[in-house]
Order: sequence, then structure tokens, then C-alpha cells
Amino acid sequence: MYKKIIVFSILIGLSISCEEKTKQLAHSAIENSANGLIHETSPYLLQHAYNPVNWKPWNAKTLALAKKDNKLMVISVGY
Repeated sequence: MYKKIIVFSILIGLSISCEEKTKQLAHSAIENSANGLIHETSPYLLQHAYNPVNWKPWNAKTLALAKKDNKLMVISVGY
């Protein structure tokens, strides 16, 4: 009887640690898929931080990068 309880306890512990590791990996994958808006403070901008668009915040650094790379800028003003 005690062996079953010990084995059951170990199995529960393993499943919890596996579940936590899965959550950590999922969070890491989500964090890595975020675009340049992930560090903004605006709730509006943050809701677009995981869009599959390489959004960047409007600032001098972004403007300089677009000029340097001769890239077209698409500016979203919200909706």
C-alpha cells in the first residue's frame, strides 16, 4: 500500500514538473514571437505585440533605421 502511495506521489510530482516546463517553453516561444511593440506601455500597442507583422514603435530610432535601409514605412494610426 505504501509503495503505491509513494509511486503515485512521484508520478504526480513528475506530471506537475512536466506541465510547468511546458508552460515555460510556451511562454518563451510566445515571448520570442513578439514584435517591436512588446516593450511599449500603451495597452493599444501591446494588444498588437504578437501580430505577425514586424511592427515597431514610432520613434527616431525606427525612422533612422527605415532611412538607412531605404525601407518603406507603413504607419498605422489605429482605428
